[in-house]
Amino acid sequence: MKQAVASGRFQATTDFDRLRDCDAVVICVPTPLGPHREPDNSYIHRTAEEIARRLRPGQLVILESTTYPGTTDG
Repeated sequence: MKQAVASGRFQATTDFDRLRDCDAVVICVPTPLGPHREPDNSYIHRTAEEIARRLRPGQLVILESTTYPGTTDG
């Protein structure tokens, strides 16, 4: 990781406008559980909407989720 950051090829940001320059976008947002232990996907949805506004052909989008497997299949 240290080498990737030092090379300038890896950067973390919350500035969605910088995503146009990326080849790969990794979404890493919380997915807390609600009162009935159901995952709250609102962070994922809001982030995906912002990314979609800036997405260009050929970009790779990866979702790194903290919730249980299968939650984001739909």
